Amino acid sequence: MIGAIVGGIVGTAVGQDGYIGSQQAQLDRQTETINHLNARNAELEPLQESYSALQQELASLRVTQQQRDLALAMNVHFRTGSAKIEPHFQSQLDEIAELMKQSPEVNWELSGYADRRGDTERNLSLSEERANRVRDYLESRGVNSVQIVTIAYGEEEPLQVDETGEYDFFDRRVTLRSQQGPVQTAQSK
Repeated sequence: MIGAIVGGIVGTAVGQDGYIGSQQAQLDRQTETINHLNARNAELEPLQESYSALQQELASLRVTQQQRDLALAMNVHFRTGSAKIEPHFQSQLDEIAELMKQSPEVNWELSGYADRRGDTERNLSLSEERANRVRDYLESRGVNSVQIVTIAYGEEEPLQVDETGEYDFFDRRVTLRSQQGPVQTAQSK
């Protein structure tokens, strides 16, 4: 009987040693895996930092590119004595309106002009009406009015010194210019 008891104790001890040994081996493998993953993470950390820096640089370049794309000027031309926006200019203004809505931090100056035919006071009034029509059109397309300032020059700044029918066409215009920063008004100039 004593032999059976001793055999049972020895068998249990040997079984537990085998179980403890297999658990220790499993624990050692897990520790080795964790150490390997930690070493791999340490190798990847500088790459992650570099990747983050490159992502920030890319975002900055995109903003710069958008600003360059928006640093533009466009002319809308008008018929003699008219402030009506012709259909082919409406489609161009639709595209500008989309750009303006996508970049609300960019402001726009709309400068109205007239040719030298007619009376100076009427030309100033007509150039103001043209600039206001373009502004109203852009606002009807969802552009924030805060982004826009209109200025009327009348016949003051012709594109050519010579006054001819051909050059007059180019003087009957509204010029749209993008500006970074606050919109300049007549009072702040």
